[in-house]
Amino acid sequence: MSPGAIRIAVALAALALAACGSSSAPEKAATEQTATEKAATVSVRVGGTEVRADVAETAAARERGLSGRPRLAEGRGMLFVYPDHAVRTYWMKGMRFPIDIVWIDEGEVTGIERDAPVPQGGDLPLYSSRSPADHVLEVPAGWAGRHGVVRGARVVIEGG
Repeated sequence: MSPGAIRIAVALAALALAACGSSSAPEKAATEQTATEKAATVSVRVGGTEVRADVAETAAARERGLSGRPRLAEGRGMLFVYPDHAVRTYWMKGMRFPIDIVWIDEGEVTGIERDAPVPQGGDLPLYSSRSPADHVLEVPAGWAGRHGVVRGARVVIEGG
Protein backbone atom coordinates (compact mmCIF):
# COMPACT_ATOMS: atom_id res chain seq x y z
CA MET A 1 0.00 0.00 0.00
CA SER A 2 1.35 3.44 -0.88
CA PRO A 3 1.98 6.09 1.80
CA GLY A 4 -0.91 8.18 0.38
CA ALA A 5 -3.31 5.23 0.58
CA ILE A 6 -2.26 4.51 4.15
CA ARG A 7 -2.93 8.16 5.14
CA ILE A 8 -6.38 8.02 3.53
CA ALA A 9 -7.20 4.73 5.29
CA VAL A 10 -6.07 6.13 8.66
CA ALA A 11 -8.08 9.33 8.12
CA LEU A 12 -11.22 7.35 7.22
CA ALA A 13 -10.80 5.11 10.27
CA ALA A 14 -10.38 8.18 12.52
CA LEU A 15 -13.52 9.79 11.07
CA ALA A 16 -15.50 6.58 11.59
CA LEU A 17 -14.40 6.35 15.24
CA ALA A 18 -15.14 10.03 15.86
CA ALA A 19 -18.61 9.67 14.37
CA CYS A 20 -19.35 6.66 16.60
CA GLY A 21 -18.19 8.47 19.73
CA SER A 22 -20.06 11.69 19.06
CA SER A 23 -23.41 10.05 18.45
CA SER A 24 -23.35 7.59 21.34
CA ALA A 25 -21.91 9.83 24.07
CA PRO A 26 -24.76 12.37 24.13
CA GLU A 27 -27.35 9.59 24.02
CA LYS A 28 -25.64 7.84 26.94
CA ALA A 29 -25.36 11.09 28.90
CA ALA A 30 -29.03 11.92 28.24
CA THR A 31 -30.07 8.44 29.37
CA GLU A 32 -27.96 8.65 32.53
CA GLN A 33 -29.26 12.15 33.30
CA THR A 34 -32.88 11.06 32.86
CA ALA A 35 -32.36 8.03 35.10
CA THR A 36 -30.66 10.19 37.73
CA GLU A 37 -33.37 12.85 37.63
CA LYS A 38 -36.12 10.24 38.00
CA ALA A 39 -34.34 8.61 40.94
CA ALA A 40 -33.75 11.98 42.61
CA THR A 41 -37.36 12.93 43.34
CA VAL A 42 -38.82 13.04 46.83
CA SER A 43 -42.08 13.88 48.52
CA VAL A 44 -41.85 16.97 50.72
CA ARG A 45 -44.72 17.59 53.14
CA VAL A 46 -44.83 21.11 54.51
CA GLY A 47 -47.57 21.31 57.10
CA GLY A 48 -50.45 19.55 55.39
CA THR A 49 -49.31 20.15 51.80
CA GLU A 50 -47.25 17.76 49.69
CA VAL A 51 -44.86 18.68 46.89
CA ARG A 52 -42.97 16.33 44.54
CA ALA A 53 -39.48 17.80 44.42
CA ASP A 54 -36.42 17.15 42.31
CA VAL A 55 -33.40 16.82 44.59
CA ALA A 56 -30.28 18.95 44.21
CA GLU A 57 -27.64 17.63 46.60
CA THR A 58 -24.38 18.08 44.70
CA ALA A 59 -22.68 21.45 44.37
CA ALA A 60 -23.24 21.41 40.60
CA ALA A 61 -26.93 20.52 40.91
CA ARG A 62 -27.46 23.20 43.57
CA GLU A 63 -25.74 25.81 41.39
CA ARG A 64 -27.85 24.87 38.35
CA GLY A 65 -31.09 24.68 40.34
CA LEU A 66 -34.14 25.62 38.29
CA SER A 67 -32.18 27.82 35.87
CA GLY A 68 -33.40 27.63 32.30
CA ARG A 69 -36.62 25.74 33.01
CA PRO A 70 -39.65 27.33 31.37
CA ARG A 71 -41.92 26.84 34.41
CA LEU A 72 -42.61 24.77 37.49
CA ALA A 73 -45.99 23.05 37.72
CA GLU A 74 -48.17 23.42 40.79
CA GLY A 75 -47.37 20.64 43.24
CA ARG A 76 -43.75 20.46 42.02
CA GLY A 77 -40.55 21.93 43.43
CA MET A 78 -36.83 21.56 43.88
CA LEU A 79 -35.30 20.55 47.19
CA PHE A 80 -31.73 21.66 47.85
CA VAL A 81 -30.01 19.37 50.36
CA TYR A 82 -26.95 20.41 52.36
CA PRO A 83 -24.67 18.35 54.60
CA ASP A 84 -24.46 21.12 57.21
CA HIS A 85 -26.42 23.92 58.85
CA ALA A 86 -25.48 27.38 57.56
CA VAL A 87 -27.01 30.63 56.36
CA ARG A 88 -27.86 30.10 52.67
CA THR A 89 -27.79 32.74 49.95
CA TYR A 90 -29.62 32.29 46.64
CA TRP A 91 -29.90 34.24 43.43
CA MET A 92 -32.19 33.91 40.42
CA LYS A 93 -29.60 33.57 37.65
CA GLY A 94 -31.16 32.01 34.55
CA MET A 95 -34.64 31.90 36.11
CA ARG A 96 -37.61 32.31 33.79
CA PHE A 97 -40.42 32.38 36.37
CA PRO A 98 -40.93 33.73 39.91
CA ILE A 99 -40.71 31.40 42.92
CA ASP A 100 -41.17 31.13 46.66
CA ILE A 101 -38.05 30.07 48.58
CA VAL A 102 -38.72 28.08 51.75
CA TRP A 103 -35.80 27.89 54.21
CA ILE A 104 -35.80 24.67 56.27
CA ASP A 105 -33.66 23.50 59.17
CA GLU A 106 -34.00 20.29 61.15
CA GLY A 107 -37.45 19.56 59.72
CA GLU A 108 -38.97 22.98 60.34
CA VAL A 109 -39.65 26.03 58.14
CA THR A 110 -37.38 28.79 59.41
CA GLY A 111 -38.29 31.42 56.81
CA ILE A 112 -39.99 32.12 53.49
CA GLU A 113 -39.00 34.43 50.65
CA ARG A 114 -42.29 35.04 48.86
CA ASP A 115 -42.62 35.83 45.15
CA ALA A 116 -38.93 36.20 44.25
CA PRO A 117 -39.23 37.80 40.80
CA VAL A 118 -37.51 36.93 37.53
CA PRO A 119 -34.36 39.09 37.30
CA GLN A 120 -34.57 42.10 34.99
CA GLY A 121 -31.52 43.12 32.97
CA GLY A 122 -28.27 42.41 34.75
CA ASP A 123 -29.77 42.83 38.22
CA LEU A 124 -29.36 39.65 40.32
CA PRO A 125 -30.66 40.29 43.83
CA LEU A 126 -29.54 37.93 46.58
CA TYR A 127 -31.94 36.14 48.93
CA SER A 128 -30.49 34.90 52.23
CA SER A 129 -31.93 32.82 55.03
CA ARG A 130 -32.08 34.66 58.36
CA SER A 131 -30.86 31.59 60.20
CA PRO A 132 -29.05 28.36 59.33
CA ALA A 133 -30.75 25.97 56.91
CA ASP A 134 -29.99 22.39 55.94
CA HIS A 135 -32.64 22.29 53.17
CA VAL A 136 -34.16 24.85 50.84
CA LEU A 137 -37.36 24.26 48.89
CA GLU A 138 -38.16 26.26 45.75
CA VAL A 139 -41.79 26.20 44.60
CA PRO A 140 -43.95 28.28 42.21
CA ALA A 141 -44.52 31.87 43.36
CA GLY A 142 -47.51 32.21 45.67
CA TRP A 143 -47.41 28.55 46.71
CA ALA A 144 -46.57 29.28 50.36
CA GLY A 145 -49.44 31.76 50.65
CA ARG A 146 -51.96 29.50 48.89
CA HIS A 147 -51.13 26.65 51.28
CA GLY A 148 -50.79 28.64 54.51
CA VAL A 149 -47.09 27.82 54.96
CA VAL A 150 -45.62 29.74 57.91
CA ARG A 151 -42.46 29.74 59.99
CA GLY A 152 -42.45 26.81 62.37
CA ALA A 153 -44.38 24.48 60.03
CA ARG A 154 -43.12 20.89 60.19
CA VAL A 155 -41.41 19.47 57.11
CA VAL A 156 -41.23 15.75 56.33
CA ILE A 157 -39.16 14.43 53.42
CA GLU A 158 -39.87 10.91 52.13
CA GLY A 159 -38.56 8.82 49.26
CA GLY A 160 -35.49 9.16 47.18
